[in-house]
Amino acid sequence: MEMGLEDSPMKKALIILAVLGVVVFAAILVFKRSGGPSKASLLAPAESVFFMNVPNVPMSGFRWQKTALARIAGEPEVAAFLKKPTARVGESEVGGEVLDLLVALKPGNIFFCVTGDEGGGGALLGVQFWGKREDFDRAVARVRETIPGGGGEPQIETHRGIEMSGTRHGDRMVWSAAAGRWGLLATDAGMMRGTIDRATGAAESPGLGADGQFLKVVAALPSEPDLLVFMRPDKAVDSLIEAGRLLGAEPIPAQAEALKGAEAVGAAWKMDGERQRDAVFFLRPRDVAALPSLDHGAMAFTDAGTDIFFDFVLNFDALPGVLEGMAGTFPDEALRLAPYVQALSQAYGPECAVVGDWAAGKMAPSAFVALKVRDKEQAAPFPGFLAANVPGAVLEVDGGVSVTTVPGGQGSFTLVQNDAFLLAGTDAEKLVQLAKSGGGTPTLAGTPAFEPAMKAYRGANEMFGYIDTRVVFENVYNTLVPVLRLSAMMVPSIGEVVDVEKMPAAGTIGKHLPPIVVSQKVSAEGTLLESSGPVSLSQFLMIGGAAATLANQSLFGR
Repeated sequence: MEMGLEDSPMKKALIILAVLGVVVFAAILVFKRSGGPSKASLLAPAESVFFMNVPNVPMSGFRWQKTALARIAGEPEVAAFLKKPTARVGESEVGGEVLDLLVALKPGNIFFCVTGDEGGGGALLGVQFWGKREDFDRAVARVRETIPGGGGEPQIETHRGIEMSGTRHGDRMVWSAAAGRWGLLATDAGMMRGTIDRATGAAESPGLGADGQFLKVVAALPSEPDLLVFMRPDKAVDSLIEAGRLLGAEPIPAQAEALKGAEAVGAAWKMDGERQRDAVFFLRPRDVAALPSLDHGAMAFTDAGTDIFFDFVLNFDALPGVLEGMAGTFPDEALRLAPYVQALSQAYGPECAVVGDWAAGKMAPSAFVALKVRDKEQAAPFPGFLAANVPGAVLEVDGGVSVTTVPGGQGSFTLVQNDAFLLAGTDAEKLVQLAKSGGGTPTLAGTPAFEPAMKAYRGANEMFGYIDTRVVFENVYNTLVPVLRLSAMMVPSIGEVVDVEKMPAAGTIGKHLPPIVVSQKVSAEGTLLESSGPVSLSQFLMIGGAAATLANQSLFGR
């Protein structure tokens, strides 16, 4: 008999979270007068360069039950498929011990922060717990055991009547203390003493929660998030890059430098009904009037069947500089592309769009690109320039629009231009029709599926994206399942991890998937990037990367 939802490990985990939430809330009512500050940002040092906070663990557990992912996990087909992998997790001694420690500790609020300066800095972990003090001490003892280089008798200090216990691990000390309902771990005694001062109300200066940059960043993010991150890039990026290198990850220099250009960065993740939302805000004051902005004209080229739509601002003026940067590595290609790039930079932009639909049974979506015409006089000769310089290209004029056909190994590529846009793709008939009519009606914006994205669409002035998650997932899933089943026959170790014959139908999962929506808005204070969906866009990318890594290393070998 297959295991149903009622006896699945995931269902048991949800029950544990629910019970834990009730216990924690009851404890908060009892202990709220003696628990110390409820906001972790008031405990973190004002000079923190990195701060991460899970403000309400039990509430996050309740919210999770309403998400699309939780509903998917509740499907009997999915529960049956997850039986084998979840059983492997349940058999882990470490996983069971951690769960026991957390249930006993009853955490309500968790934060981690790092300070950094020329003299070094330190790290601080805080847990607002509603279990017994001995449960905290037991958890701390287990943490000390996992930190290498430990040894010797602990050092004991008292500050504000609170005992601090420190153990040496190599060249670092690890200090622990409990102030009110807050359990604390720190790598610096001074940092611990300052935190105790703030927890007991004896501090002479406020914590991070009163910092001007922190307040500006938090104000731009969703309220009551399930996870909050704050960072001062100029001081934190180098430390995070070095930590990443220790884990085998190399930074992308351009992104690292762009991140450093912000005064502060904040990120928030929130479970909001069936959707998950995340937002990243870069505090970087600028003159917004001098920046290019979307006018959303490309929406006219969508229709009710559009599954993928991205509309964004691209700095075409920077294209020649980008090509020049390539010249050192790819001199021949840079020389060949130079005339085209120069023409593009003068004639088009700043708005670009990618529009696509993914028919069932197709290996990939059918998509085209739309470039807004910036200068009609500069853009008018571009189709002829292509026809004259690309071997085999043919230029025609059809009903007042220029049609340039470029042959290729996988079929021809067509560029169609009117006075407003240059459209480029493989479906010549569709592009010509769109260019002649100026777009189709009704557009994607008029469909019921798009309604939840309308607010983000109207507010975006630098970038907007829409992905019909159900359609994309079902097409990818239906393509990969046969491959995975064939692979399981060839690589028996796959069957030890998952039972591929019990993989649920695509529609079982797809029916729970709302669209992924992403938007970017620039203001005088900075730039806000937001996304939402069954998973947010950032989670989608992380899950995809993790899945690729798992498939490469665990299923098919390195």
